[in-house]
Amino acid sequence: MKKIFRYIGFTVLVLLALRIFSIIFFPWYIVVSKSMEPTIQVGNHLFVSRYHYSFFDIHRGDVVFFSPNETFAKGDWVHRVIAIEGDTVEISKGVVKVNNLPVEFPTIDQDEDVQIEVPLGMVYQKGDNPRTIHGLENISSIIGKVILKL
Repeated sequence: MKKIFRYIGFTVLVLLALRIFSIIFFPWYIVVSKSMEPTIQVGNHLFVSRYHYSFFDIHRGDVVFFSPNETFAKGDWVHRVIAIEGDTVEISKGVVKVNNLPVEFPTIDQDEDVQIEVPLGMVYQKGDNPRTIHGLENISSIIGKVILKL
């Protein structure tokens, strides 16, 4: 009987330790907006690696979770990095080019043309949904990289 309680106690302790580990290092979030459709749908669960960018550089195409600057609404967002510091972003007739090369992501629904060089400490981000807000974002506002979608 004591062995059973020992096993149950050990199992509960291991599960609690795993949950604490996941909260600290790999929190999960439920998507509540359509900004990344069709890639990520409302209701999907995302696991985010908080410390990924402590060891690796940000790359074009990374899907990141971030707390937006004052340009966006409150709350945390998930978007794709389309340009990194030093890149030139050009948007013309809805087509996005980075360093004069078209990106493979969906177009942007907008009429105005944009050309901007991404300053140091910033990325240019947007959701995969063509009607999604896009723009510069501080690297420091990135919470982590999305590593798993369920």
